[in-house]
Amino acid sequence: MMNRGLRLHEQTSGPGPLFQALSNVIPLVKMDTLWNRAERLLPKYHKTVSVNAKIMRDALLPQIEKSATAKGDDANTIIDLALKDLYSESNSEKATPLSPELIDIIISQIKFFLFAGHNTTAQTMSVYAH
Repeated sequence: MMNRGLRLHEQTSGPGPLFQALSNVIPLVKMDTLWNRAERLLPKYHKTVSVNAKIMRDALLPQIEKSATAKGDDANTIIDLALKDLYSESNSEKATPLSPELIDIIISQIKFFLFAGHNTTAQTMSVYAH
């Protein structure tokens, strides 16, 4: 089985650009209050989100493209599994090009996975350590 997964090596040589970009936008995810709504109107907020979204997209897009053009049933990443399901529903070959809209959806879902999994183990362990 060929391994196409993206190895970030964050624990040994990090933080890398993908992790750093994710870390930069996580503090911007806040409760919906009047103050936070006003903060989202500031140019600094939009620049931070835009710059870091581009960094994450640039890191993830090549992995999506590799998975979309790969042959075989060696699905081993979340992208591979999602595309395998998509292709099986549409009865098409893996060589089918992905639309820009689908790429945007895939990237947003990967960022969601990364955000949801960020630091959850460490936080859980610290809660139960007390």
